[in-house]
Amino acid sequence: MDGNVKSEAAKREDLNAKPVSPSNTNQMEPAPEVEIAQISNTVAHITTIPAELKLNIFDYLNPVTSACLGVSFKSFYGFHRDKCGILKLNIDEWERRGAYKKNSKLLANFLRSWVPEHLRFYNWRDCVFVTEDSFTDLVRDWIYEDKMVFRQGLTYDFPGLDESEYIKITQRYVNFLKSSGMIYENKFWKNPASYVSGELRYKSERWEMECAKRG
Repeated sequence: MDGNVKSEAAKREDLNAKPVSPSNTNQMEPAPEVEIAQISNTVAHITTIPAELKLNIFDYLNPVTSACLGVSFKSFYGFHRDKCGILKLNIDEWERRGAYKKNSKLLANFLRSWVPEHLRFYNWRDCVFVTEDSFTDLVRDWIYEDKMVFRQGLTYDFPGLDESEYIKITQRYVNFLKSSGMIYENKFWKNPASYVSGELRYKSERWEMECAKRG
């Protein structure tokens, strides 16, 4: 009897000491790494979900978030294009066009970190991303154009000033444009009144009154 007990114990020790053969694994718990592998193979990635589910996701997105998701995964871009088509970079979530400003909700703000690093400068007049060199050339042209428009408005709104005064005021405006970098759009840059002092306004008014008396 004792011999039989020892024999069974010995058998169990031998079994534990030897590698488990495939025929014996049916009665044993799977190894932890096998469990992890099995679980990871059953988890669906967002890019592998059925097309119907992808379409349902895009149904809940506005044009801006749809574009952001569309460019995040190559397999998603077609769904975005089918829903929204080609979007302008100067639209917001309601497809309203707006000025390009810091932290605004325009599509360009969201995609600026997505485009290649050499195209991180946004040409907000033509609504495209450009290189730094191209943007520098654009800014030079923009400043020249804005300077001419500003000077015309200044002469029209405040006639009768000396030429040196017009030049000085216009230069102040140009300096402001240069200091801003022209990176963001500002609708109030071309307002000459904000650059004319009260003294010069009074001088212009007096000149107009004198012209009215003579006329």
